[in-house]
Order: sequence, then C-alpha cells, then structure tokens
Amino acid sequence: MKPTIAAATLFLLAALAAACASTASRAPQPRPSFTEAQKAELAEGVFKLLKERCAECHQAGAPKIYAKIDYILDHDKLVKSRWVKLDEPEYSGLYTECEDGSMPLKLNAEGKPKIKDPLPKAQVNMLLQWLQAGAPAWKGQ
Repeated sequence: MKPTIAAATLFLLAALAAACASTASRAPQPRPSFTEAQKAELAEGVFKLLKERCAECHQAGAPKIYAKIDYILDHDKLVKSRWVKLDEPEYSGLYTECEDGSMPLKLNAEGKPKIKDPLPKAQVNMLLQWLQAGAPAWKGQ
C-alpha cells in the first residue's frame, strides 16, 4: 500500500507538533518584589526550616548513603548547587521536592529516611518566596 502525499504530510506535521511541544520553553513566572527586611526574615525562616527539617540527613557528617547533598546549611554551596535555580525558582529541586511531598523524610525505626513527612503549605510557600527573593543569605553567611 502506497502512502499518499496528504498522509505523509499529516504524519510530518504531527511529528513536528510533538517535537515542538516537548521542547517548548516554560513561560517565565512573574516575580514578586521583596524589601530588605522581608528578605532577611525569609532567610532566617528558611535557615530555621532547613536546620530543623533537613539537616539531619543533608548536612556534613550525615550518612552519605542517604543524602544526595550534605551541605544544606552551607548557604553559598547550596545556592550554587543544581538544587537551586534562581532564574526559575519554581523549578528548583529544593522547592519541587518539598512541594510534591517527596521531602522531607523522617527516619524509620532502623534509622533510615523512609517515612514521608511533608512540610506544611506555609513552609513550602516560604521556601519558594526565599528562592524568588534571590535566596538571600542567612546570618553568618
């Protein structure tokens, strides 16, 4: 059976549309503006959050077998890592893993991080705002 020119054209158009859809760039999100006082408050709030909910598994000295990162409290290293995207804060792994509930995890009875322990929405929003504000440094960094 010989394909017609119209059928071949439709096939090529469908393939082109699929390729364009898969490589389409994300529309930039509008950025809120923050005062210096708000940035400082966000920085301290995020530091407290990271220290209380993330550092057990993601700081220097944590069992590396469980942690993808071991520098969660090192502001400079964290902000320069692949987990933070200041140009697209809403796509930062640090935010998306908390937003979708993948992180943080609680340690189970064997001491392994296995139990999902999602952050409250307010803390997830604070993390996003911190990223949108340019991930300002917390005190001491």
